[in-house]
Amino acid sequence: MLYGWCRGKISSRLNLAEVKVARLGIFGGNMKKQITVVCALIATSALAMTACSSSSNSGDSNAELAKDGSYSMALSSDPGTLSPLMTASSTARSVINYLYDRMVFIDPSSGEVKPWLAESWTESPSQVSYKLKTGITCSDGSALTPQTVADNFNFVADKANKSPLRGAFVPGDLVATADGSTVLLKMSKPSPFLLANTAALNIVCQSGIKNPDSLATASVGTGLFKLNQAVPNDHYSLDRRDGYSWGPDNQTTSDTLGVPKTVNFKIVSNSSTAANLVLSGELNAANVTGADEDRLGSLQSISTNRPVGEMFFNQAEGKPTADAAVREALTSSIDLNSLAKIITAEKGGISKQLSGIAPLGCQMETTSALPSFDADGAAKKLTAAGWALGSDGKLTKNGQPLTLNFIYENSQDTSNAAAEYAQQQWAKVGVTVTLKGGDENFMVDQLLSGKKRWLGHLLGDHQRQCA
Repeated sequence: MLYGWCRGKISSRLNLAEVKVARLGIFGGNMKKQITVVCALIATSALAMTACSSSSNSGDSNAELAKDGSYSMALSSDPGTLSPLMTASSTARSVINYLYDRMVFIDPSSGEVKPWLAESWTESPSQVSYKLKTGITCSDGSALTPQTVADNFNFVADKANKSPLRGAFVPGDLVATADGSTVLLKMSKPSPFLLANTAALNIVCQSGIKNPDSLATASVGTGLFKLNQAVPNDHYSLDRRDGYSWGPDNQTTSDTLGVPKTVNFKIVSNSSTAANLVLSGELNAANVTGADEDRLGSLQSISTNRPVGEMFFNQAEGKPTADAAVREALTSSIDLNSLAKIITAEKGGISKQLSGIAPLGCQMETTSALPSFDADGAAKKLTAAGWALGSDGKLTKNGQPLTLNFIYENSQDTSNAAAEYAQQQWAKVGVTVTLKGGDENFMVDQLLSGKKRWLGHLLGDHQRQCA
């Protein structure tokens, strides 16, 4: 659960939320876990800011909104690089979303697309045209131009730059051009969700495009905040910019009451420690899971759902999991309902569709594609695929054991328990499983570095764009 505390009040006017549509693993535990948010929150893909003050909850509502306050939130792991062009980390984007804006804003309550950096747009199956607002400035004092926006999309689309966002937010064959105040994103053939996908890219200013390596620990964007200090594995501090006036619906500005003057992200890997800091008032929000949730249950809260427990298998050529029969057998040998209960601490369940975050871009029931729990049937399927069970209870094929290197994000205790449960269930059908857990940066490195040593992975609080 995500908990926060503050004496101010939430104002919907301050919502700068972005929306991502989750893409959950077809062969694995697709679970939703409830998030509880108290007073002020900054979720992975949403920005709702209320600065804390010493005011009471009585009296005029505007008096409860702090002026020039501060906001502090815990991150369970270090975000790594803060380059919007070079990270797929949701933890990093918790910080990036304060520093860099998007072309349009997708209202999470209605799914309506609204102006942000773009004042208007048109779309077709193979192209999107954005008309840029005038008067938008960068944190380095320069003006944001249509050419700079086009350069952002072309940078990600260029395979040579090795951006993990290529093929996710930006299709690999997209070409961006600027003409007057318009940016045209064009494809050679229709591309689904082109507006929603390209709307997810945070836009970097020109000096950052020219020196992309500098974006790892510095910011040069059009966002409401700019990076003041980056101390890896300790904290990241942000300062509010002056003159910001182009937020969604033109309602969030540098002068809006409740918008904090400073934002501080503290790296707190231990859930119990984070809960203690929330209770003591040293933090306004934290991601708290497990038994520590009960200690914070008395705090005023709102709740929503998040995807947790995505499971994928490596289908690269030469891997045993390249065989669909093996993937299906591995999936049906696990009771996904039990896995859901474990990873959500019995507070969630299996998602009914690939899209799990409102507003839903893909609306369809997809659980029917999952094989049902049948350990005996899984063993027979593996035998039919050529795997023989030896006297030691291990499966082999052509003298090679069926070994699964299973990596997972261990940001919470329930993730460890879920990975161990999967290991135990697979062992019952003769699969040898090696577990390796790490934080989100570890997962990004393993999945996107091209190492390809893993055969399966389980994600904690990861979110992907539907494509």
